[in-house]
Amino acid sequence: MSFDVFISYSSQDKPTADAACAALEGAGIRCWIAPRDILPGTDYGESIVNALENTKVLILIFSNNANASQQIKREIERAVSKGIPIIPVRIENVAPSKALEYFISTPHWLDAFPPPREIYFAKLIESVQGLLGGKSRSPMADAKQPEIIAIARTGRRRLLPAAIAAVFVLVVAGGYALNQMLSQPLVRTLTGYGAEIVSVAFSPDGKLIASGDNGSIDIWTIADGQLQSPVISGFSGHTAPFSPDGKTIASGSDYNVRIWDAVSRRVLHTYSGHAGKVLSVAFSRDGKFLASGGKDNMVFVWDIVGNALVRQFAGHADQVYSVAFSTDGKWVASASFDQKAIVWDIVSGQPVKTITGVNKLVAAIFSSDDRWLATAGWDGNVTIWDTDSWQAVRVFPGDGQIVTTTAFSPDSKLIASGGYDHAVRLWDTATGALVRTFNGHTETVWGVEFSPDGKTIASASGDRTVKIWKTR
Repeated sequence: MSFDVFISYSSQDKPTADAACAALEGAGIRCWIAPRDILPGTDYGESIVNALENTKVLILIFSNNANASQQIKREIERAVSKGIPIIPVRIENVAPSKALEYFISTPHWLDAFPPPREIYFAKLIESVQGLLGGKSRSPMADAKQPEIIAIARTGRRRLLPAAIAAVFVLVVAGGYALNQMLSQPLVRTLTGYGAEIVSVAFSPDGKLIASGDNGSIDIWTIADGQLQSPVISGFSGHTAPFSPDGKTIASGSDYNVRIWDAVSRRVLHTYSGHAGKVLSVAFSRDGKFLASGGKDNMVFVWDIVGNALVRQFAGHADQVYSVAFSTDGKWVASASFDQKAIVWDIVSGQPVKTITGVNKLVAAIFSSDDRWLATAGWDGNVTIWDTDSWQAVRVFPGDGQIVTTTAFSPDSKLIASGGYDHAVRLWDTATGALVRTFNGHTETVWGVEFSPDGKTIASASGDRTVKIWKTR
C-alpha cells in the first residue's frame, strides 16, 4: 500500500504528530504513522522500512525530543537515501543536532510555534500538496486560502511581521485545518478509562451509554457525562448492547453469554455452549432472542424467554466477529474472518445468502427497513447490499485502512464507520456522499453507534475515550 506522507516523531511529541496527521488526512492526504499503522504481529523495523519504501514525503515533527531520538535519525537517513522529500515541522525554538543537521539543513522549515500548533497546519497541507503535484486536494482546495509564511532556515530565525499578520488572517478567516477543528460537532468526551474502549451502545431512551473495556462494562449518563457505579464485571468480546426495553445488557463473558440487569448489575442469565471466546452478541428487535458469535466459528440463537438454545449455525471457517438480527427478526447475519458474511434463516436454519469478500469481514448489519445489508472489514470499505437482489449497490471507500465498525442511523438515511485511521465517517446511504468526517480520536475506533433519535453518534476508541458527536 502506498502513502502520501510518512510522519516521523518522538513518542513524547505524539499529541502534535496525531493532530498533524488528522489535519492532513482531513485534507485527503494519506498518512502513515506509528504505531497506528503497524499491524499486530509484524516486525516494527520491517514495518518502518516498508512504509518508507512506499511513501512520497516525510514530515519530521522536530523538537528537542527528536534531536535525542536514534529512531528518528535512522528514519531520516533512510528517507534521504531514497530521495524522499523531507518537511521539518519545528515545534520548539531549537537547532538540530549535528547528526540531523547533515540531513535536514537544505529543506525549508515550517515553524509551528508558539501554540496553538493547529493554526500552522494549513501551510503544511499546502506544502505537502505542492510536493505531491496537487494530487491530494482538500475539499476547500479551490477556495482562496490565507497564507502562512514558512520561514526558511537561515543563520538567524525570527517570526516576520508578515507571518504574524498571516496567522491573524487565518484565525479570522478560518483556514481549512483550523476550521475543521473548530467546526467539529463534538458534544462530549467520556474519559477515565484504564484500558482501550472496544464497544459502545445507547440505551433505548438515549439517556445512557454502555461502554466495554478490559473486562468491564461502564454505564454513563449522557447529560452530565458521569460514570454510574457499580461497573459490570466479566465483559469480553466487543459488543455490549442494551435490550430493546433498556432493562438489561448482554455481552460475551469468556466462553459464555451473559445478560445483566442494567440497574442492579446482577447476572440474570448465563448461556453456555460456545467452545471459544464469545466476541459479539445482538438482541432481536422484540427482545425475545439473542444471537452470539465467537472464536469457535459458530453462531448461536438463544430464546431469552424460554432460557434455551434454539439454533446453532455452522458455516464459517474462522472466528465470527459480528452478529446482527434483521428488523423483522427472521434473519441473522454473521461476519467472519473467513472473508464471508452469511445471512441465516432462523426458522429453517438454512443460509439465505453467503457473501464473499476480499479480506476479513468484521461487520454485517441490516438497515431499519431490512432493505440493505452493510458489510465492512479489512479491505477498508463499507459495502451496501440490496437484500432482494443481493447485489452490491453502494461502496463507501475509506482511506485504505481497516474498517472495524459500522452502524446505520435509525432511519437508515446515514451510515457511520470507524477504524484504524482514528476517524469516524458519516455517509449518505442514498447518494453515497461523504457527509462528514469526525476527527478527534488518536487511536483505532472500535465501535460506533447512533442515538435512538439519530441526532448524535457515539464512538469508542483505543485512546481510552468515548466521544459523542452531533450528526447534523
